[in-house]
Amino acid sequence: MSSNQVALSGAIRWTDVLGNTHPVREATVEIRDRHDGADTLVSTVRTDQAGRYTAVFDNTDSSGDGSRRDIFIRAIADGQTYSVENSEGTVYSFDSATLSNLSDGQHVLDLAI
Repeated sequence: MSSNQVALSGAIRWTDVLGNTHPVREATVEIRDRHDGADTLVSTVRTDQAGRYTAVFDNTDSSGDGSRRDIFIRAIADGQTYSVENSEGTVYSFDSATLSNLSDGQHVLDLAI
């Protein structure tokens, strides 16, 4: 991996009413750069059958001030053969914690919902 790049990977799992966790399969994962106001979409990938995802992207903050990105993921419940919606038809999504001023290299960001 070259300098100024990040390889972000992780797993997304959901918890049933009995407390058991399961992989979130085929979900859209948006890698986003957090800003006051509007966040910036950096990359979009999908989880595999085990709920894992991987994305590689440059680490230049989109604010233009030369800093590093403040990354979080947004998991969207919209697989290729399903979607999970509320009664108004809005697809559910869940945001992770933010990794602030992310260093170059490999990072893991899991999400439990």
